[in-house]
Amino acid sequence: MNMSKPKKILIIRAGAIGDVIHTLALVQSIKKANPEIEIHYLSGAIMEFIFRANPNVNKFLILDNKFKLLSQYTLQLAKILKKEKYDLAINLQPSLKIRALVHLAGIKKELVYKKDFKSHAVTNFWET
Repeated sequence: MNMSKPKKILIIRAGAIGDVIHTLALVQSIKKANPEIEIHYLSGAIMEFIFRANPNVNKFLILDNKFKLLSQYTLQLAKILKKEKYDLAINLQPSLKIRALVHLAGIKKELVYKKDFKSHAVTNFWET
């Protein structure tokens, strides 16, 4: 894929704490290779403690349990994300709801996680 270097990335992963922890190596690697990139992370409120002191994440955004396809909450969240003007979404939660949110937020470039049952989750996230 030929794409200019992004300046601002949104990483999305909801779900269990273990799933989110498995994404931390990816976040760290992106920041290490490109310290100037601004990384925002969207996940459930309970995950905030993981990112509060994480120097690799510039901003943590909460994905509330009110998140339903095309709900008022989802449309408001899409507006908030649109204002951030992300260059890229790394979608590690490839549900229809999240895909729709990325589209509604106007994020033109999206990398979507594809689960490979032969590899560990950390490897899967990395390969995305």
